[in-house]
Amino acid sequence: MGFEDDTEDGPAPPARLAVIGGQLDGLLSDATWRLSDAELEALMEGVCRLVGRVAAARGRLLVEAQVRGFALRQGAVDTAGWLRDRLSLAPREARRQVALARDVHEVCQATGAALASGELTVEQLTVRLRHHRSIMMPTGVEDRAAAAGLLSAGRSAAGRVRGAAPHDPQRANGPGAARPPTRPPVPVAAGRA
Repeated sequence: MGFEDDTEDGPAPPARLAVIGGQLDGLLSDATWRLSDAELEALMEGVCRLVGRVAAARGRLLVEAQVRGFALRQGAVDTAGWLRDRLSLAPREARRQVALARDVHEVCQATGAALASGELTVEQLTVRLRHHRSIMMPTGVEDRAAAAGLLSAGRSAAGRVRGAAPHDPQRANGPGAARPPTRPPVPVAAGRA
């Protein structure tokens, strides 16, 4: 769905961005100390999911800019160069954003849809895309569809526990979860204590 298809449902995209900005201004000016724990939890989770949705929208715009050759008409070498110059981004960050946008909108569309819906965070997406690249390189063309299905079908073992992050061993090691191996004690040499 293009932007021109959406104009009947409300304001044009620049006006929509202004509305979002106004709502964020409200969130930033609210007295957060007045929030209940339940409200605080809902807002924290909602904002984290919203960041992913905003990243999906940014990616969509970056891909469109690349397709149009926008950066060249603006005097930049490429879209990453335009981002770097216009937003004072580090070159590596500008390239990362463009690559992420391309991957989400051209390579892993199902994963991109999960980001746009708020099901994935940008961090989770980055891990999936890194994994996607690692399994796509050694495989042939016939295996790519199967590999893409694996990426969009489920979460990692650590992600199956509600709220568990891949780096959170306490929450990921619930009942029935595999335990990390323990190291045997190192013998102390005679005369050393």
